[in-house]
Amino acid sequence: MIRTLDIRGTVYAYEASGAGPLVLFGHGLYFDRSMFARQAEALGDRYRCVRLDWPGHGDSGWRPQGWTAADLVEDVAALIPALGAERAILVGLSQGGAVFARTALAHPERVAALVIMNATPHAPASDARNRMRQASETLAHGSARDREQLFRSIADRMFSPHTRAAHPERMAAARQVFVRHDPAALALAVRLGLSYEDLVPRLGNLAVPTLLLWGEDDLISPIALARAYLGQVPDARLAGLPLAGHSAPLEQPEAVTRELAAFLHGLAAVRPSFQPPPTSEIQP
Repeated sequence: MIRTLDIRGTVYAYEASGAGPLVLFGHGLYFDRSMFARQAEALGDRYRCVRLDWPGHGDSGWRPQGWTAADLVEDVAALIPALGAERAILVGLSQGGAVFARTALAHPERVAALVIMNATPHAPASDARNRMRQASETLAHGSARDREQLFRSIADRMFSPHTRAAHPERMAAARQVFVRHDPAALALAVRLGLSYEDLVPRLGNLAVPTLLLWGEDDLISPIALARAYLGQVPDARLAGLPLAGHSAPLEQPEAVTRELAAFLHGLAAVRPSFQPPPTSEIQP
């Protein structure tokens, strides 16, 4: 069931399942909360899994004037208590991982643990910034055909060669999610990446257990970039995912679920009282 919360003036749509410590899932740009559906289903026997739509995606609202990564950091910090929890385990891919890493730095009291998937800690390079601007322009002012061409170019980068060849149905499902978004909203969402600052000098301040979960065939954020976290984040480990690109939960769902489950269960084993059970959900 789709639920909503008004967070700092933006309506966030989400789905919740299971019971236990709160695990908040944040999808990547161009996708929606369905990106983590398989993982939430598998983990719901021990965790309360909440999958949100970022602003400009799915069923969530959006700010007509646009928004930045800092805006979403404050939204997440307000969303966690609105969901009835003091802290959450944050699991984010690409944009989700970038926002959640910044949330853990800005609001460590709200974050119990962190899973970063395919989200580089570096500020976007000039070529990446140019692609964001061009994609935003296409979404805002291009034709349906232009947007279709944009999706095809995105898919070539978002999915591994193995996924594109072996699982055309997953590509088709991703396209359906893409075309369901409001193009005007998505045009603003794309520009969020222009607000990313370089996190590398601050990585030593990430003081929560951190799992780096990375598609080994990622063309957008190659796995070599994941190593920027290692040796700097005090409690971090890296797990590579073979045959996965930038969209691992959709490409290798079983492997992602297995790694997530091992990480989460390990937290509970080391610190049984690591997170208190959330209280009842607060509705607007």
